[in-house]
Amino acid sequence: MRNPGDIFAGYTIIALIGRGGMGEIYLARHPHLPRNEALKVLPGDLSSDPMYRQRFVREAELASSVVHPSIVTIFNSGEYAGHLWIAMEYIDGIDGLKLLRRHPAGLGMPTVLAVARAVGSALDRAHATGLLHRDVKPANILVADPDGAEPRVLLADFGIAKSQQDVSQLTSTNMFLGTVAYSAPEQLLGEQVDGRADQYSLAATVFELMTGRQPFTGENQASLIAHHLNSPVPRPSSIRPDLAPAVDQVFARALAKSPTDRYESCGAFAAALAEAAAGRGLSATAIARPPVSPAPSFTPAPSFTPPPSFTPPPSFTPQAYTAAAPPPDKTSRLLIVLSVVAVILLVAVIVGVAWVGKGISDSNAGDKSGGDKNAGASATTSATTGPRSTEVTDGTESPDPATRTPDTAPRPVTIPSEVAPGDCVTVTEQAGGGGTVLVSRVTCDSSGFNFYAASLIGSGQSCSSQQNSVITFPSSTQKLCLTPNFYAGQCYQIPTSGGSLYQYQELSCSTAPVGGALRARVTRRSTDVSLSCTTGETRWTFTDPMSLGYCLVEA
Repeated sequence: MRNPGDIFAGYTIIALIGRGGMGEIYLARHPHLPRNEALKVLPGDLSSDPMYRQRFVREAELASSVVHPSIVTIFNSGEYAGHLWIAMEYIDGIDGLKLLRRHPAGLGMPTVLAVARAVGSALDRAHATGLLHRDVKPANILVADPDGAEPRVLLADFGIAKSQQDVSQLTSTNMFLGTVAYSAPEQLLGEQVDGRADQYSLAATVFELMTGRQPFTGENQASLIAHHLNSPVPRPSSIRPDLAPAVDQVFARALAKSPTDRYESCGAFAAALAEAAAGRGLSATAIARPPVSPAPSFTPAPSFTPPPSFTPPPSFTPQAYTAAAPPPDKTSRLLIVLSVVAVILLVAVIVGVAWVGKGISDSNAGDKSGGDKNAGASATTSATTGPRSTEVTDGTESPDPATRTPDTAPRPVTIPSEVAPGDCVTVTEQAGGGGTVLVSRVTCDSSGFNFYAASLIGSGQSCSSQQNSVITFPSSTQKLCLTPNFYAGQCYQIPTSGGSLYQYQELSCSTAPVGGALRARVTRRSTDVSLSCTTGETRWTFTDPMSLGYCLVEA
């Protein structure tokens, strides 16, 4: 890694601005001209590959010859200290992937259409010169002034571009280059490709920018490839209801399994999408498609080597939390943990106390076991506290927290047997309690955050789901497993390492979380625990007190 002030190939490094599998990108000062450029330095293993070196020189020359307002201009290239490099136009903007993180539910249609139009035109120009991009994806699309009336959109990174006339492999190891989530079936199978493969990648990219989800997802790379080869194209309107059915038809054609069933150009795809999004319907030529060819079988061609195993991006995993001292032979430490709004805290303090354990770290475990075990009355089962076992929320907004009323009569819980699986409880911090928390049973649909009581288990047992939280009671040999009761579309404060149960809170998506916690948005809630979450999301699944799954993204 180069540091600010270092000299590389005559360029003065200013800052690292990007990093990926194909190298690092630095903001650098030109050796002689009064301007900054983006300097891409390729990894040493690719730079030392004889076949890649030969192709790099040829394709860098070809890519630099493609001049278009929506293509990042390549100024120069070469080799320095064993590394191939490319100097290109520096764009002061944001890439599509980071833009999606700001808008996880999808971008506004004007921006989406601007991307489709600009990138489609850029790809058609590249194809006219005999050049394929082969790695169109959100991260390779740059948007300058994304909030402006006319954002400037550019296609970047022709670093793995390939001539349409050259059907040989890119490297001596036959390594697949590209991003599986956006690659066309023929590209995944190692077959000869043309501009329609870039069109497929552009359509997959625009699909995600528009809906916040990739068209196909999978538990692993093999299942993702299988979806590209065999699964029907999902309907964008099922994710974003404001879209017209005509938009579904556009993507059904642009993401067709066979190249012959797609649009004749990337620009034609962008034009059809704009027409459909405007609500004017589609012309007969935009709708018409040749007879659908059979999907290619999932048998890699002899020259195809699957890409390296996919490693999902880092995701947040709450630290385990145990409120009371664990048995000496236990290895579990802090288990997930939660909180409620101030109104329930005040009510719970008045009606009773449950001394449920103590500190957040092992050093606190076992030090405190006191408390008022007689606080409050025995709990009784309420018919309104059971789980909503048939609820399926798929990316839709849940009711605003303000429309849900607080439970005016929370019932204090002092022993695990006072709650049954399916009841809902809140956990709050007792003022001055040194880590002691208060547990109260509430109506599941009341305002604020609560948990489903999942199951009662022995002190030596584990909960059925890894993401369950656990509360132990000093006066009982049983412990209570908890399942979060999240609403789709809402944001929550979720404790991380060193956090506490009472830090779980439902909060505004614009409110900053406290220290030791992060803010997450629930993008999907489903009773189907096999639900698929998109790249960048974290999937939590539970089996008690019902089948329940969530997709969460850090907000």
